[in-house]
Amino acid sequence: MAKQPPHDEMHEHGPPPHGPPAYGPPPKQDSALPIVGGIFLILGAIANLWFGYIFLAAGDAIKDAGFEEGGICQIIGTMALIFGILALIGGIFAIMKKKWPIALIGGILGIFGIGYLGFPFLGSLFCLIGMILVAISRRAFD
Repeated sequence: MAKQPPHDEMHEHGPPPHGPPAYGPPPKQDSALPIVGGIFLILGAIANLWFGYIFLAAGDAIKDAGFEEGGICQIIGTMALIFGILALIGGIFAIMKKKWPIALIGGILGIFGIGYLGFPFLGSLFCLIGMILVAISRRAFD
């Protein structure tokens, strides 16, 4: 019988051979961009929701005063509320880093909400910034 070398001499030419490399999806990038984008979307959503609430209230007051233009204010307010809710949903998904298409669509639709918080189109600006940050951080989402 052949003499076997001691255990520590068996691998004197390097480590033991390993199996084939593991293939799979690329690792998820750990980035703060979706979180920052989600915060901007939520800020834009708050501005849009406030704008919508103000326009709905103003529309009611104008209609109660007997003017027909109150209906237009109510339509604008309702649209701002809808866009604000969609931007809020997109911001929540962006912060959770889940469902990238929903976060992106929320940002895109939030741009149309106008949103006024002391500065015209502030909600649209926040949603635009948030949408851009969400769009460029697609690989960080599940």
